Amino acid sequence: MTESFELSEVFPVGRKELYLAWLDSKKHGEFTGAEAVIDPAVGGRFTAWDGYIEGTTEEPS
Repeated sequence: MTESFELSEVFPVGRKELYLAWLDSKKHGEFTGAEAVIDPAVGGRFTAWDGYIEGTTEEPS
């Protein structure tokens, strides 16, 4: 069974900077404190927190 959820938060940084950091394995790991492996291409796979979080990169809306 696949579950999904939507998360909303306000960060004190510009949208583009946050979006690019979210899709960069090294930067993502720096701000979450856990390793992330991210393919930023649309359709690319990502994992974070030792595989606890996984998914597919989607085109921004």
